[in-house]
Amino acid sequence: MSRNDLFEDFSLVEFAARLVGTRPREILLNQILGLCFKQEKKKEQPKKEKEPEPVEELDAAEAALLEEPKSKDPFDSLPKGTFNMDDFKRFYSNEDEAKSIPYFWEKFDPENYSIWFGEYKYNEELTKVFMSCNLITGMFQRLDKMRKQAFASVCLWGEDNNSTISGVWVWRGQDLAFELSPDWQIDYDCYAWKKLDPSVAPENEFVFGETNKSQDFLRKFPLGKVPAYETADGQYLTESNAIAFYLANAELRGKTDLQQAEVWQWVNFADSELLPASCAWVFPLLGIMPFQKKVVERAKQDAAVALKVLNTKLTNVTFLVGDRISLADICVFCTLLHLFENVLDAAERANYVSLTRWFNTVLNQPQVKAVIPKFQLCTKPLEFDPAKYAEFVAKTGGGGDREEGQKKKQEKQFR
Repeated sequence: MSRNDLFEDFSLVEFAARLVGTRPREILLNQILGLCFKQEKKKEQPKKEKEPEPVEELDAAEAALLEEPKSKDPFDSLPKGTFNMDDFKRFYSNEDEAKSIPYFWEKFDPENYSIWFGEYKYNEELTKVFMSCNLITGMFQRLDKMRKQAFASVCLWGEDNNSTISGVWVWRGQDLAFELSPDWQIDYDCYAWKKLDPSVAPENEFVFGETNKSQDFLRKFPLGKVPAYETADGQYLTESNAIAFYLANAELRGKTDLQQAEVWQWVNFADSELLPASCAWVFPLLGIMPFQKKVVERAKQDAAVALKVLNTKLTNVTFLVGDRISLADICVFCTLLHLFENVLDAAERANYVSLTRWFNTVLNQPQVKAVIPKFQLCTKPLEFDPAKYAEFVAKTGGGGDREEGQKKKQEKQFR
């Protein structure tokens, strides 16, 4: 229908518009005009046949590469097992960890696959985070041919000039997969590798008094004490300060000889001045030690002296050593947690303004928040509850001669 034909029959349009009284006349006209003037389809042009592209001549090197047989997958020489790596990767990609990790253990084939922990050896050389991340992505790109039979989750932990790289790997076979092919050996030597035992209970299933008394634990740590740490290459460490020193990097330990000495000074201060007073004051209130009024009062006095020293030190500085957080801040902070959580209420904290400011600064560091996400400052000091202590004694089998000996030991220590 042409435009002229349309307007010759315009009376028909108006008549139709009157019949549909629920919509305005202008809308109906626009709809009708739009239907009438749809663009006609363009006539299809005959397709031109593509001219064959000229065949590029190959040089001798390219021709030789084409003639070479395709390289075999180094994993083909190993038993396939029952673990379907592609199936697990799809599930892992589409589900959160609450589902994907149990799924992994359900499907994992420990006879034909192994799990490894890899830790970068040269963390002290890491600088900018983006450059350190490039080390991970570069390694993954060079190991692309492993992807069908291997899985890895590798992370960079920390910040600029204070970071580490480590991750967990799973692949077919019981030995280091990188040794199967020279192409896979570019980066792996920069990592310390430790094969993990899938039959060992994870850390969150550690039961104090049971796990640390097991034969396997005592073989590694004869005293049965915790914390205890096993390095990636099978070395063993005990004592919290020694473990903290090993895990710290050069920045946390102190840049200069003097700073290193100052860091160790505050670590020892926390152990010798803060910790005994904190335990003697707070533990009876938690119901895990007998309450002796004289002992607790003496502990309060000793704690007040140590807290005053810290408050004075932190009056004009942000951190204990240097201009950034160090191992000194971490160790002292951890030793103060019981006091700030259980007995140092707002009234007490008012006596230590600089110390409280420093404590909150450390508490709100991202790395600390990741470990202690819901810490609450004390609002009301704890009080001794005899029933709580009686429950503890009944549960642990304490009391009697043992309790009396503990009392005498405490009284002797605080005379």
